[in-house]
Amino acid sequence: MKNLSKLLIAILITFSYTNTYSQDENNPWQFSFGVNAVDLNADEFFAVDENWNVSSGLSMFTLSKYLGDNMSLGLSGSVNSISKFADGDEFINDATNFAGDLMLKYSLSEVLSLEKLDPFVGIGIGKTWMDSSSWMTSNASLGMNYWFSDVWGLTAQVDYKLNMSENGRGNTLMPDKGESMRYSLGFSVRFGGEDK
Repeated sequence: MKNLSKLLIAILITFSYTNTYSQDENNPWQFSFGVNAVDLNADEFFAVDENWNVSSGLSMFTLSKYLGDNMSLGLSGSVNSISKFADGDEFINDATNFAGDLMLKYSLSEVLSLEKLDPFVGIGIGKTWMDSSSWMTSNASLGMNYWFSDVWGLTAQVDYKLNMSENGRGNTLMPDKGESMRYSLGFSVRFGGEDK
């Protein structure tokens, strides 16, 4: 954990001195890091205590590249410990949940003439691993960046993940209803710009 903290501090210092503007042709990269919560009972959005599996510490990372015309392509990874399953099912031990996702994101800030607020929508595919099983997902995302400065921002995102396999977990007991929600909150850094 100490090494991770040192690495994050080094990254923060490096990006703090980078001259950046917004995620566009002049500043195409965005890196986000934060925490996530996984809800395997996706039809009860606000049952936080009953259904949300909240990660401890940094557990979600995203790197995205601006493609043009308000579109970006992002790759994310997340990890969580699952103890709350769909329909109140309980396993003897917590299950570790890994997810890797590829997302095509469309920024609405230019369309809505916003400056600091940067809402976005996205679609994508992913793969989830839980214990010894894995399955593909199709994803729909809704999120918002709030930029404190040219460099730093706060990012909140909600991902709806639909299992693409027939039962979600191969031959094992399904821990969800074929769909799940992932909520994430973290900091973002924009970089890659050229001095003008």
